[in-house]
Amino acid sequence: MSADTKEEPLDLVHADRLLSSGEDINNVTNLIGNVHLKHGSTQLWSSRAVWYKKTDVVVFIDSVRLVDGSRILTGQMLTYYRNLGSATVTGDVVMMDQREELKISASRVDYDKDKDIFIATGGLKESEQPVFTIYPDDEYSRTRITSDTIIYSAGEKIGFANGSVVITRNDMVATCTQAEFRESGEEIILVGEPQVIQGKNLLEGDEIKLRTKDRTLTRMVIDGKAKATYLSQPDTALDQFTKAILEGKQLEVFFSDDKPFKSVMRRNATSHYIPAVNDTFVRGVNVASGDSITLFFDGSQVDRVLILGGARGHYVENKLHDGEVVPETTYYNGQQIDYKVNESLIELLWHSRLKYQKMSLDADRILYNINDEILIAEGLAEKTDSGEVVVGSPVLREGGDELYGKRMTYNIRTRKGKVELGETEFEGGFYKGKLLRQVEKDVLYVNSGYY
Repeated sequence: MSADTKEEPLDLVHADRLLSSGEDINNVTNLIGNVHLKHGSTQLWSSRAVWYKKTDVVVFIDSVRLVDGSRILTGQMLTYYRNLGSATVTGDVVMMDQREELKISASRVDYDKDKDIFIATGGLKESEQPVFTIYPDDEYSRTRITSDTIIYSAGEKIGFANGSVVITRNDMVATCTQAEFRESGEEIILVGEPQVIQGKNLLEGDEIKLRTKDRTLTRMVIDGKAKATYLSQPDTALDQFTKAILEGKQLEVFFSDDKPFKSVMRRNATSHYIPAVNDTFVRGVNVASGDSITLFFDGSQVDRVLILGGARGHYVENKLHDGEVVPETTYYNGQQIDYKVNESLIELLWHSRLKYQKMSLDADRILYNINDEILIAEGLAEKTDSGEVVVGSPVLREGGDELYGKRMTYNIRTRKGKVELGETEFEGGFYKGKLLRQVEKDVLYVNSGYY
């Protein structure tokens, strides 16, 4: 409200009856029935009112309504201060901004017209806290914010929620101690032990930012000690869950139709994939780390894990040996690790190594089928000035022995494999005392070799 507006008089538009009290008939006036006053662009209504003319303070009682542009404030009692250009509304207060599609519900709202700020405290019957709702009539985009105190600057389109903050959007519930929201919820910033729960997934960090565009949730950015725990149910008939955990310094989650389709953890990223007992795709625990780790989702299930930059990991599976359960660990590393969960495949690329028991395998591409326990290792084509060459061809090592080839295939379960020699000549021989048998030109079979 401008200074000129403050100087405008408070005009009585209508009241069914006027009753004055006090020695000075102009001091206090009681307005009864269909009360309507006007101050500049602000219109005020109530069933009755008490007008303290000396201070230009009016107390509106019952069925109170204040209209200022696109904003409508309703409640049981409203105290209006003309000189200050402010109002305090109490009792089942609702503020609607029809243009911005915002709603505030509280037991008390203080409205500073000059600064264009609303301060909401206390809740209505269904909530002990004030509620700030963005797009209240849009079921898909509706975002509900509750906290001990809500401050909203309508002019700057910025709001602040302080104390026991809860933010709800569809099946997403976020909690923190403080939140800032801007431009009709296009960005919401949560601090103070922020957490986001969506379905059975939990995300947490030092700061969480929720971002929307065209009323649709598009991204979530978590900074500082970021952690995401994703639970999926391979069989909905059983209470068993597969767990995927991401940890690092920054997590960015991308959404489509308010559901995550990709999560990217950056800086000191680690992942733990722990399958449910009844998971038919994966039987062991997979732990990996790298510069960044990306989880891809197919519906609510983790479908793929992509690790980039200094990627390394290990896969642990419990196996039965002589009547005892023994954990067996496979170690692997490379510049890139691509773990396709539903296909039970781990692909290692560039300077890759896989180590199992006493054996190690080096190649620029290693493909490991977890369920079938089959390894495929080969080099990758690289363009040079003189043409295309294959680099990083596989090398199998055990102790001081080495076996080179163009392509290697090996079945860990049966301990049998095949080596394609390429240009190498072979005249028969042994590798670590195990028979190498040439079955075709440039092809060897390895029988009972260690892997």
